[in-house]
Amino acid sequence: MSEILLEAEVDYVTNEQCNKAYSEDDEEPVTDGMMCAARDGIDTCQGDSGGPMMLASDEGEGDPIQVGITSWGYGCAKPNFPGVYTRVSYYADWIKETACAFTGEFCPTCEVSQSLMKVIVHTDRWPDETSWTVTNKCGSSSDPIMWGGDYPKDSKYTTEVTLDCVSEGEYEFTIEDSY
Repeated sequence: MSEILLEAEVDYVTNEQCNKAYSEDDEEPVTDGMMCAARDGIDTCQGDSGGPMMLASDEGEGDPIQVGITSWGYGCAKPNFPGVYTRVSYYADWIKETACAFTGEFCPTCEVSQSLMKVIVHTDRWPDETSWTVTNKCGSSSDPIMWGGDYPKDSKYTTEVTLDCVSEGEYEFTIEDSY
């Protein structure tokens, strides 16, 4: 086992192509919940199972996205036998449902076109003078989409955490001290 994290670039192989490599007697062992990838002489191998398959973002912008989980294959980097991975998108609802069932706390349910916005406010010694808003600068309304305040005097150094799903766009955070 390697003491350093290794990575390899592989190319997507359609399930139809992958099933041609692995099928016997008209069976199709590669299901919709799986995906395949290969490149000459490059593959995942024993000990890699459970590791992520990441999709690099276009032109190096943004974070990579996990699309697969290393699962199985015939040997390691054998010609005509792609590596087989669990297709994360196929199981996304189950993953979310299962993970959220064990968190015991708020579990975000944002749509694909949304992001989770988290606002944390640490107040000073006079929290009752503090208020804040988040406004969507791209929206037609100037009404805040999130807000906080009315902290009791005895909540010195209170931390306020608010989570909400928001659509792509530009937002403005405003904090006020009434003193």
